[in-house]
This record gives sequence, C-alpha cells and structure tokens, in this order.
Amino acid sequence: MTSENSVYDQLSERLGAKGSKRFVKVLEAMVTPEEAQLILELRTPAKSSDLAARLKMDEKSLQAKLVAMNEKGIVNKVDQGFVSHRNIVMFHHMAHSLIPENLKPSIYPLWEDFFWNEWRDILVDEFERRLAATGGKGHRVMPASKALDISNIPAEQVLWYEDVRQMINRGKDIVVTACGCRVIWGKCDSPLHT
Repeated sequence: MTSENSVYDQLSERLGAKGSKRFVKVLEAMVTPEEAQLILELRTPAKSSDLAARLKMDEKSLQAKLVAMNEKGIVNKVDQGFVSHRNIVMFHHMAHSLIPENLKPSIYPLWEDFFWNEWRDILVDEFERRLAATGGKGHRVMPASKALDISNIPAEQVLWYEDVRQMINRGKDIVVTACGCRVIWGKCDSPLHT
C-alpha cells in the first residue's frame, strides 16, 4: 500500500488534476485512503472475485466495500463488475449528489474552491489537448428537436447522432441526476434536474 498523501495524489492525477492540492483536499474529504487505493485498481471493470484474488483480500468484505463505494457514487457498478470514473467530471457528477447531508457543509466548499481556482482551467486545457491530438472537441451543438421537426429535412436523412431523441432511444443506461454545479453553487436559476 502507498502512503495516504501519495494515494490521493495518484488518484487526483488519474482523474485529471495532476498536482492539484485543492482536488486532493476534496478527495481526502470524500474518500478513505483504502477506497482511493481501490479506485486506482479499478481502471478497467473488475468483478469483486477477480479483484480480491489480485489484491489477496477476502472477497466477501471487498464486495461489501465496493457496494458501499458504489452507493457513495465514487465507483460505478457495471455488467463486468465495478469500475472507477474516467475523469473529474464523471466523479463529480456521480458523487456530489450522494454526499450525506451532514457532510455537505464541509465538502461543498472544497469543491467550490477547487472549481473556481483550478478546475475551469483544467477543463479548458483538456479540451485544447483533445482538439490538438484528435481534432475532436469536448462539446458540440445539437440541433433542437423542435427545429428538426419544422425543418424541410426528411426524418430518414437526420443522422441518429444529430437527434437527441434518437440518441436517448439508443441508450442502454440513462441516468438523471441533479446538475452538480447548480446543487453546490446555486449561481443560476436554471432547473436543477435536466
């Protein structure tokens, strides 16, 4: 096992905030050192039996820990077992809504400090890296469904990935959660669940 500080530094780097002391504070408030180590082990999906064998741990107790971590939103349960979030955005959007009420006053200010002082720059840097490396952008504009409905474009000529309704219909798993930014900072009047 690694030291507490290094496991949080490793997890911060893995989620896309290398060197961020602010994000490490968020992680320290939300994740135990043991949970952080398990998250690092779950880069790819793993069943608790396989992970227990690899880590030489008791499978039953590991399974209970992974279920509890999933209930906290810090890992995902998928068909192949459990897997960590790929980046800060996924971690934030899944975990923020499951923070117990009594911990929100101590955790939300840490997220706010991280967001306003570092995360925005990290997001922009990542978008620029992706664009330079692949030409792919982080976001794109989708045609409004009502605009497609009144357009002269025949429905069969609209590509599925240009029609939100078709994208949703093709989805296997659909999750509705509150907007993390609106929950934590409340700086806009837009609807909470969108």
